[in-house]
Amino acid sequence: MTQIEAVKGGSDGDPHRERLAAGNVEVRFANLERDAAEMARLFDQPSVIEHLAAVAPSITTRPDRDIERYARRHPEFKIVRATAEAIREYYESNPSSTALVAIIDDRVVGTATIEKAGFGTTWAGLSRLVVEDEYRRRGVATALIRSGEAFAFASVEDGGLKADAIQAGVIKDVEGSSGALAAFSKVGYRVFGERPGNTRSWDNERQEFVRRDTFNIYKELDQRRSALKEYFPKEAY
Repeated sequence: MTQIEAVKGGSDGDPHRERLAAGNVEVRFANLERDAAEMARLFDQPSVIEHLAAVAPSITTRPDRDIERYARRHPEFKIVRATAEAIREYYESNPSSTALVAIIDDRVVGTATIEKAGFGTTWAGLSRLVVEDEYRRRGVATALIRSGEAFAFASVEDGGLKADAIQAGVIKDVEGSSGALAAFSKVGYRVFGERPGNTRSWDNERQEFVRRDTFNIYKELDQRRSALKEYFPKEAY
């Protein structure tokens, strides 16, 4: 199960479609050589990092916290540090994970990851959904979700994964988690369970990874795959 960043707020009704139609948010596949540093900057936001499973800050205020040692002891969590080098290495060594970036006025203001499930499964994962603090409530998260869904649900012939459902997780008991559930509910996601203590995320106050509970959410393909083309991510450049 994958974890997503809390989407704080959102507007009533469904104004996101108008925002997307206005073209002020562009979503494309990430170019790791040029985008990894911007992704690291987004992950490193104090308001965000507690919502991200297995992401460590670029710098800690506790020199006794050896993140690399922790990562070696717990390879199952796939710890990644919020630095350009670590992010490039992570995605290059995990080809089933595809990073997307959201652009406004040539600035990377958000990112999300779509994960291809294992052989024989028909679902994809959405994780590490992050929006820059100053660009929230501008349709960025919704644009990333829509484009991530388009990539996950589109046919292989159209460049997609041909998944029948997409799953994610919302980390509980951190500021903004209730807003994340509400925002995802508005675009068709449903909670199908809770998993106590199944993930690790950074605690800003304690300056270490802690065990956290998650809500599991999902959305099934609810339209023709061909109808997703308008949201499909643009090519990296």
